[in-house]
This record gives sequence, structure tokens and C-alpha cells, in this order.
Amino acid sequence: MSDIFRLALRKAITFFDTIKRAEDEQAWILRLHEYKNHRDKAVSLRFGLLTRKIVQPGLMENENGGAELLDKSLCFSIGCYEIKTFKVWF
Repeated sequence: MSDIFRLALRKAITFFDTIKRAEDEQAWILRLHEYKNHRDKAVSLRFGLLTRKIVQPGLMENENGGAELLDKSLCFSIGCYEIKTFKVWF
């Protein structure tokens, strides 16, 4: 699993809560959260496999919108105690 997901952080304030297969399709659900009451504008999640699609779903894991992938890395900001969920297809 460590070859598939690598979390690169400037500050150690974010960690994975959940890495699981999606219930209804061939995708993975990744859930991370910030736990130190800090904001970070440059969280980078690097994938070891070619990624076909990434979306940021709602709480029920339905698709809300796309997410940007740059050179096998998903870069995003995270707020204080914020939870981020991504659905990823390889």
C-alpha cells in the first residue's frame, strides 16, 4: 500500500483516517484530516500508480466535483480540523 499512496507534507498536521475500496465501483476512498488546529495551503498527495480520475465526493461518497492532479500529485489546501475525502480511480 505504501507504493500506491505517499503523503508529502510541509508540516506534520495531516494524516489518513481511511483508505478503502469504494462500495459501488472500482475506486478507492481516501479520507484525511488536519488534527493540530493549523491550516496548510500545500498538502501534496503523491500516487505511485497512474491515476485515471480523482473527485472530491460528499459524505455519502457521491461525486461533487473533480480534483486537480499534477505530475502524479494531488495538491490541496486544508483548514483547521478539516476532513478531506477523495475518490481515486487507477
